[in-house]
Amino acid sequence: MKKNKLAIVFTFLLILLTIVPVTHCTIINGNTLYVGGTGEGNYTKIQDAIDNASDGDTVFVFNGIYYENIEFEKSIELIGEDRNETIIDGDGGLMVVSLNNMALVDSVSIKGFTIQNGRCGINYDTGLNIYSNINLPNNKHSSSARFSNNILINNEFGIIFGWWSENVYLYNNIIMKNRRGILLEPNSISNKVYENSITDNDYGICAEYSCFNNIFDNFISSNKNDGLYLFKSCGNTITSNTVFKNKNNGIYLVSCDQNNIENNKILNNDIGLWLDSDSSLNDIEGNNFSNNDWKGILFTSSSKNIIKNNKISNSEHSIIFSNSSYNNISGNIITKNSFGINIYNKSKYNTILGNKISDNLYGMIIGDPILFTLSTVNIIDGSNFNRIIKNNFHKK
Repeated sequence: MKKNKLAIVFTFLLILLTIVPVTHCTIINGNTLYVGGTGEGNYTKIQDAIDNASDGDTVFVFNGIYYENIEFEKSIELIGEDRNETIIDGDGGLMVVSLNNMALVDSVSIKGFTIQNGRCGINYDTGLNIYSNINLPNNKHSSSARFSNNILINNEFGIIFGWWSENVYLYNNIIMKNRRGILLEPNSISNKVYENSITDNDYGICAEYSCFNNIFDNFISSNKNDGLYLFKSCGNTITSNTVFKNKNNGIYLVSCDQNNIENNKILNNDIGLWLDSDSSLNDIEGNNFSNNDWKGILFTSSSKNIIKNNKISNSEHSIIFSNSSYNNISGNIITKNSFGINIYNKSKYNTILGNKISDNLYGMIIGDPILFTLSTVNIIDGSNFNRIIKNNFHKK
């Protein structure tokens, strides 16, 4: 009897669910303040609306050009009507949008603007730099920020992630014609930069002493120096980006450790990837290095890196070692370069294993590439004890 009653109740609930529509409630957190437009009570300046906003409010800005230098330290959402038509112009001022003491702010969001003509388009300042006396509750920094669907143009810096920036999401932006498109200042950790177009800057992305950031699915092209420049940064993941036609280096690592560079298209740069000045324990895997003018991958004074399962083609030099040791090069396809692999200048104990090295003018050279025809160059050069095992050398 109890089973029958339970069955009846269950059937009734199923019938009720099919009759009564399920509604999804939208929770509105705070008020919306309007800037521009013709509505009653609309503000004429973005700063005035922000000054009158409270945590949890939204400031919506209608199309127009606003010559302002905005600053705030509130948990608000700042939205432009159309990123091509809603323009904040710093008019040559210092910061166009300056977010202050963000370590004490739960969250902030900026989307839908062109932000231009300032020293910095968006300056995200946690307040945790060496000059700050700020004290965090329970010594924890758990704030977050989202910057999306903006155009950052004609600034010295497109956006700065300030000291100790965490949980900043930068996505679906156009970042162009700045001196530096994106700068991650020291101790910026656990941030995400993805699905952005980063073009025609002096430098695309720069990171200094920054760790565990995730940079993926970006188009990084036509920057006048480096597409990505990392200095003394570790544990970062750089994946599935297109790094194309940057003037100097597609990716340049200086004194960087334990970064993962995987599944990127690194094409038509001067140098595809340069590991310099004791960059070690980096994992370079599954990338396509093609048509880089001078070098596909360059090692200078860098050791214990893994270069695995990459395709490296149509460059002057595919992989070149200078004063670099204990690197592992395996499973790569190295084809149609002038020089396949070149090991010189006291590069020792490298392992070259199981690579397909085909259709290059020279498959492998040990010693200075300019003097490689001399029989004594190996001894003079000092590149000894390298292990070259089970590679397939082939030329049509």
